[in-house]
Amino acid sequence: MAPREAIEDHLRSGEPLDRQASMVIRGAPIDSEGLLRNAHATSRRYTRAGEPFVAISAEMTIAGWTLESILAGPRLRTRRTYASVRAGVVLDAGFELLATFSAPHNSVVLPSYDVETKELLSTLFGEAQRNIYFGRSEPT
Repeated sequence: MAPREAIEDHLRSGEPLDRQASMVIRGAPIDSEGLLRNAHATSRRYTRAGEPFVAISAEMTIAGWTLESILAGPRLRTRRTYASVRAGVVLDAGFELLATFSAPHNSVVLPSYDVETKELLSTLFGEAQRNIYFGRSEPT
């Protein structure tokens, strides 16, 4: 296995987060098993403060990024379905949001690495919605 990278090398800063207006968007898979796989893969690749970084990937509506631009963008237009939840709901449930890699990517940090946590996160995202931009070759 390749050495893990420090997530600290991939953090962005200075982006305001509106707990009520900012949406956390996750492309499929959204079920707890899919989240488990994503969290496991992330923990095998990255560390935070020297420990495995247990988080899932998501996108966030931040300045300059709307739900539509994210769904039509290069990362999510490859996903048939997505789910979204207000940032404040995620934070209030005990998850941390870190601006990682290039905007609008964020990491949803799991407070613990267990089935209950992943099921809670899956429940927060709710029902999957159809991505009307799926399969388009260029953003609209």
